[in-house]
Amino acid sequence: MIRDILIEVSPGETRIALVDNNGQLFKFLVQRVSQPQLVDGIFKGRVVRLEKALDAAFVDIGAKNNVFLNRPKGLHEGQEVVVQVYREASAGKLASVRRDLAISGTYLIFRPGSKEIRWPHSLKAVRRREHLEFILSNNQLEGEGWSVREAALSAKDDLILSEMLSLRALWQEVIESSIGKTGALLKAPSQVERVLRDYGTMASKVLVDDRNLFTVFNKSTVWLRREIVSKILFYDSEEAIFDYFDVCDEIDNLSERVLILPKGGRITLDFTEAMTVIDVDLGGASDHSQSSDAIFVTNMIAASEAARQIQLRNIAGLIVIDFINMRRRDQRRKIVDELKRVFKNSSTPVDVLGMTSAGLVEVTRRRDGPALNEILFCKRDRWMHPSTESLVCSALREALSMRSSGYCKLIVSPKLADLLRGKYCFVFEETNRRLGGVLLMTEDPLETEFRFEIVNRKKK
Repeated sequence: MIRDILIEVSPGETRIALVDNNGQLFKFLVQRVSQPQLVDGIFKGRVVRLEKALDAAFVDIGAKNNVFLNRPKGLHEGQEVVVQVYREASAGKLASVRRDLAISGTYLIFRPGSKEIRWPHSLKAVRRREHLEFILSNNQLEGEGWSVREAALSAKDDLILSEMLSLRALWQEVIESSIGKTGALLKAPSQVERVLRDYGTMASKVLVDDRNLFTVFNKSTVWLRREIVSKILFYDSEEAIFDYFDVCDEIDNLSERVLILPKGGRITLDFTEAMTVIDVDLGGASDHSQSSDAIFVTNMIAASEAARQIQLRNIAGLIVIDFINMRRRDQRRKIVDELKRVFKNSSTPVDVLGMTSAGLVEVTRRRDGPALNEILFCKRDRWMHPSTESLVCSALREALSMRSSGYCKLIVSPKLADLLRGKYCFVFEETNRRLGGVLLMTEDPLETEFRFEIVNRKKK
């Protein structure tokens, strides 16, 4: 399903694009330097407050904000507790942690303190399961539990056994580091490492445009298997990696509220506090095409694209899709089946409910970190506009792509100037260093975003 994993690195952020076999953007992720990763990290924290009404606790793990622990049975305020972050903060909610620890690898998930072996729901090959169960049972130690991941279904035995040893070694590090220490016991993998760990076996190749990161991958890393590292190639070209692989337009479309579909239909996305609403209509379709069959075809295309956008934008919670009304029950059933088909291999649990007579389908998707619009955009005039951090990263990325013999003057709005002088100061300095010290910044009260001017060196 995944053809390429493209990794673009700039001083302010790392952007990751997963491209499928059709050349379409399958997943898009952004990791900012201002947003440290916590997911999968194991911490020894301290309970700072118990909330009996919520049956929850707030735990200090040394991060910027406290984290949320559900069902803190047996804990009291001030007590130390070892927890693992499983969900990033998003939509105004704190990051979530659990006491049931799990260390994920490419093929297996190690669950210390458990006893059972858990299997993926998609596993249908009885012989393969029996073979894997034989391997795991013969190598399972007392007090160990394991979950089998999809990638294990086609992996060689020696790779699975090797990963068992690696995950045990990571757990031993946690045990040793927990003695007399608070804070991080097992550092969370970066978003790049998580993507390669979870999707690397599916991709034909991984391309990264940063030589330093490429070098890091070719050295020891606790989170990546060598068979994945062997797929990583250095992208050495002046043309931007996303431009070369023709995914820039799709990335730009992630800010669009209205998306035009083939055959003249369109979908419109609206975010509210309670839910996300996706409306389907015929758009520019001509009057004569508004037959029952034409409406069904438009709805089928919309169902596939809506499901794709939900996953691509990491939209979660309650989602209501308002399809064009259809009278035939068999057509309504096929629309629901199409949604279920597209969501079938989703790594995040999704429930698709049946269609009402009015053409409404409810979809619930588990929250898995912030939605893309929370990271990239801010809401103004009903829709999304690039956030200040997005504009800063875009400006610095554009500056790195400029070629000039003179000075490059970056003229920015007051909001961008505050950020570049504040928490993005070191990012600006790194960009300037890469450009040889020719990047200048000027604040303009009349500027709403940013622009560039090339200045002759003598006129600096």
